[in-house]
Amino acid sequence: MPKQLQDWLSEGEIQKALKFSISKMTRGSKTSMFYAVITAYCYLKSGKANECMEALNDYKTTKP
Repeated sequence: MPKQLQDWLSEGEIQKALKFSISKMTRGSKTSMFYAVITAYCYLKSGKANECMEALNDYKTTKP
């Protein structure tokens, strides 16, 4: 996990972490599944349970 992302999550700056993970996830990198889970976690911490479940469902359909 990138240090910057780890710092944001530990400091409670969920919106910054969410934007970062979404940008990494949409780039199609090899670690996009990792960022999909981080995105779901950020949604959950933000109180957006529906978005969290959607992100996890997307992860379940795309995992190898």
